[in-house]
Amino acid sequence: MYRLLIVFIIFISTLFATETESKKTAIFIECRFCSEDFIKEQIPYVDYVRDRLDADIHILETSQQTGSGGDEYSLYFIGQSTFNGKNDTLSFTTNVDDTKDQIRNERVRMIQIGLMPYLLKTPLASRISVDVASVQTSPEKVEDKWNNWVFKIRGNSFMNAQQSSRSFNIFGTISASRVTEDWKFSLSTNGSYNENMYEYGGTEYLSTSDSRRLRGSVIMSLTDHMSAGLWTSAWNSSYGNTDLGLSITPEFEYSLYPYSESNQQSLRLNYSFTAKHVDYTDTTIYFKTEEMLFGEGVSVSYNTVKPWGSINTSISGDHYFHDFSKNIISLNTGLSLRLIKGLSLNVNGSGSMVHNQLSIPKGDYSIEDVLLERAELQTQFTYFASIGFSYSFGSIYNNIVNPRFNGSGGGSYSFFMSF
Repeated sequence: MYRLLIVFIIFISTLFATETESKKTAIFIECRFCSEDFIKEQIPYVDYVRDRLDADIHILETSQQTGSGGDEYSLYFIGQSTFNGKNDTLSFTTNVDDTKDQIRNERVRMIQIGLMPYLLKTPLASRISVDVASVQTSPEKVEDKWNNWVFKIRGNSFMNAQQSSRSFNIFGTISASRVTEDWKFSLSTNGSYNENMYEYGGTEYLSTSDSRRLRGSVIMSLTDHMSAGLWTSAWNSSYGNTDLGLSITPEFEYSLYPYSESNQQSLRLNYSFTAKHVDYTDTTIYFKTEEMLFGEGVSVSYNTVKPWGSINTSISGDHYFHDFSKNIISLNTGLSLRLIKGLSLNVNGSGSMVHNQLSIPKGDYSIEDVLLERAELQTQFTYFASIGFSYSFGSIYNNIVNPRFNGSGGGSYSFFMSF
């Protein structure tokens, strides 16, 4: 009995010693789709903690796409504990053709640079050396033969089958875009074809659908808080009962915060006016084979990324002028929140009140149309919601990297609910 008690005391002492003996600067890294194991391997001289409240430095990463198709990453260094009030921001930009290895190496380099002002205030300063590569003081001006234009071609297909069913899908898109400080231009075209077959009771049910779309837009910067844009589109869709649709939409946007702060927070108000002409494949429930439509829309959106979590929410409404009852109101929201130490809550939801389905064909649907989703069905609402949380406890340090059996076998568990 006494031996067991001694072993237990030694075990508990070892656990507490592991946490209290650490003298390294503690950091908490918050980033999406980044390899934290790689960061730990490349920067082993700090402690990595599981909760931001245990950290001396909270590193928060956000990103937004650049005009070339790459990304601009912003790293916010938030000082806590002994570094409270000492904050900094660093940014780096990637190209569309950069590999994951190039991106993760650049992220590590920027984290190392950002940590230096903090580490210089610690005993680790005596072990820091600086190696600066030669810098070209007057770099030669680079001529861009593409004049900021970026072109993309993408295509994919998939198929799967079993004895009583098969499905096939093919999709392709071509796009061109040009982004400068004052203007954004884009032009794209895409098309898709879907085929599904089910066999039951000796009967074969085949469903096919196809669509094509051509889009163009031009956006002009008016001020640091205001922009104007123009969108045009041409399309056809078997699912949407449309042989040919044409639309033009001017839109205005006002941003309460400067656009330069959009990577951290934004509150935007948008107003749009739309004119479109639609030729329907089949006569609609309103006995139309074609019609000219005019409408307007307004939306408000708010986004923020903070140390305690993030919020993304928007509400929008659209209606047609010929009949105000033909409208749609939509709400989309997402919340990621750290409630207490180790406990995080994630909530996502969207919903729409739908009263603007003008392209629904008249006549009865067959059971095959309904089950195989061959055509758009009438509805007065749509919604989606999910809620999940995670909780972790134990040692606050998480420095060890062990890649054995990563990606094969095993599993993880969390609570998740959707409706």
